[in-house]
Amino acid sequence: MSFLKKTAVAFVLALGMTSFVQADDVVGTLTPKPASAGADVAAVLHVKGKEEKKYNLVATGDQAKQLADFLKAHTKVKVSGDVTGETLKVSSVAAAPEMEKKKKTAK
Repeated sequence: MSFLKKTAVAFVLALGMTSFVQADDVVGTLTPKPASAGADVAAVLHVKGKEEKKYNLVATGDQAKQLADFLKAHTKVKVSGDVTGETLKVSSVAAAPEMEKKKKTAK
């Protein structure tokens, strides 16, 4: 394969990877999913920082139940999973570390 073809292939692969990112412990606040969201969306995660971001959280089973419980408790959460655009497919969910510390000191 020529250098030009290899470069073109590498460029196309790099572009394709930009829409699929592994999220590492995204911390934010949960809000209920909008009525227009798909059935697979469990909640929406709002992440504050330099730029505010919103992710539609796709989860099933235990993870969806955990998200519902955290949503009812108004708990800040830490979510990990695969991000595609504004959708985050949840692989794990937990109370955010600062929330865990507050629970321990309250005991």
